[in-house]
Amino acid sequence: MDVAVFGGGPAGCASALRLLDLGYSVTIVTHPSALAVRVGETFAPAIRMPLGKLRLWSRFLESNPVPSFEIQSVWGTTQMRVRNSIFDPYGPGWHVVRRKFDNELLRTTEERGCEFIFSSQFPDVAWDGQAWNLRIASGPRIRAHFLVDATGRASALGCRLGGRRIQYDHLIALVAFSDSPGFPQLDNATLVEASRDGWWYSALLPNRKFILTYLTDYDLLPLGATFSRTHFASQLRLTKATQERLASDWLPDEIHGFSANSSRLEYLKNSAWLPVGDAFTAHDPLCGQGVLWALEGGITAANSIDQFLNGNKRQAEEYQTKGLTSFESYLTHLNSYYSIEQRWPQSPFWARRRTRLTKPYEIDQPRQLVKDVARN
Repeated sequence: MDVAVFGGGPAGCASALRLLDLGYSVTIVTHPSALAVRVGETFAPAIRMPLGKLRLWSRFLESNPVPSFEIQSVWGTTQMRVRNSIFDPYGPGWHVVRRKFDNELLRTTEERGCEFIFSSQFPDVAWDGQAWNLRIASGPRIRAHFLVDATGRASALGCRLGGRRIQYDHLIALVAFSDSPGFPQLDNATLVEASRDGWWYSALLPNRKFILTYLTDYDLLPLGATFSRTHFASQLRLTKATQERLASDWLPDEIHGFSANSSRLEYLKNSAWLPVGDAFTAHDPLCGQGVLWALEGGITAANSIDQFLNGNKRQAEEYQTKGLTSFESYLTHLNSYYSIEQRWPQSPFWARRRTRLTKPYEIDQPRQLVKDVARN
């Protein structure tokens, strides 16, 4: 087998699909929970470019995504600003049901010849000088000439091989779903609204579900009430435009928590493996291009792997160097956008973002924090 990809999200599948098109044999090793709740439901208009390269654009349209013709934002001012997609060369953005999108991506990857292994434990990995030997619990032993780490912010393979994860903030996403309120204010626009201790994102999905996401720093949440519905509702009452999209007595049935920090895997001079997507560099959801960058990164990584396996042994190093340079540019632009908001000078959340994020925070985010689901 030529390449083993750890992780079955958009970055991992994009890598696999491109490698399959280049004639390589590929196996994706992923956790069974990869089919669970996923977030990141709004795609940037430019998503059509990587989907086209992967021969997925027509299939994507057949899945009936909802076009998003404008982005509404209340940021830096109480006045709402609107950006219409008529000015975007790629057309509208798209709202999707992420679990459906990811499952369809996995299905397409399998149809094109990729093998899949689902394992709840990360396999033992060892380099014998010529290839990687993978030992999977209760499964087959695999020999691969190249590995791809597409395990998200965990960077499971990279950390197993000696790397460490560098975090630049404490951002966490608290996500709630509900049935569509059906109000006139709830159209297909994406709404982003800043508030005292973070910011909110909301949109209407193709299944007529409404997604509401609160972004804040996890250490600013009350102890013992991390994902409580009451705290969520109390923060929601500090908004105006977001609250107007919901019934006055609305409370979420449950809240899901996800890491949303800006983070990266430290630079590792390596050969015969690459990190891709969030496993390499993870971005703040404010940029709104997470899936777009995951797909593009997967394609770029696959092209680099092709060159590496055909004799260009420096390609893995060049791939990482370019990726980290791009991440530094991203941090600069992220700071510029956060700096627009000056309405809460005493808020720790906004105070932390008035200076450029240049070094990691000292406190590591507890892993359990992003696994809990509140029902209280």
